[in-house]
Amino acid sequence: MSNHPDRKMESGGNVEKNLSQSSQDRDDNGSQAHAHLTLNPSNSLARLRDKVEEAAHELIRLRDENSRLSRRLQNLESKYSVQPGETQITLDETTDSFQHRVKSFIRSIDKYLDNDDQDPASSEP
Repeated sequence: MSNHPDRKMESGGNVEKNLSQSSQDRDDNGSQAHAHLTLNPSNSLARLRDKVEEAAHELIRLRDENSRLSRRLQNLESKYSVQPGETQITLDETTDSFQHRVKSFIRSIDKYLDNDDQDPASSEP
C-alpha cells in the first residue's frame, strides 16, 4: 500500500477522500500539522556520529584484513611458485597413501582389461 495521498492504492480507498485528508493535515503555510512532533538534533547527530564511527572502525578492520590476506597470498605464491606449463596439486593425504590409491586403481583397470581380452564376445568386430 502506498502512503502517498494522491494515489489510490489502498483497498477501498477514495482519491477525493485522501486528497481532503491531505489538505487537513497541512496548515496555511503548507507545513505538516504534526508540529508537536519535534526532532532532537543532538540525538540525531549523536546517532549519525556513532554510525560514522562504526563505519570507520569497520573500514580499519577490513583494511587490516586485506593487508594480512595480501601478505599471506604473497607468501603462498613465493612458496609454491609454479612455472608456466606446469601443474601443481596439493593433496590432503600423504604421498604414500596417494601412491597406494593410484596403484590400486591401476590394478583394477588392468584386471578389467585382462578380463575384457579373455571374453570371446569382445573379439568380434
